[in-house]
Amino acid sequence: MVTNKAERLARTLDLAEVTQFFNLSPQVQEQDQRAQNQEYQWAQRQQDQRIQPQCQFIQTLIHDYSTQ
Repeated sequence: MVTNKAERLARTLDLAEVTQFFNLSPQVQEQDQRAQNQEYQWAQRQQDQRIQPQCQFIQTLIHDYSTQ
């Protein structure tokens, strides 16, 4: 009898944990999506910072060539 109560309690706790997980799941997914967006934006800024000087150099070359 005690074993059955313990087993039922364990199943109830597991069910509660699973329920809590699924209730939190949309929030976790939203936070994960936000984190991925921030990571992507950071990577874009890093790439822009690397490319921008090259673009300026090419623009200068084109300008210098066109004014000769």
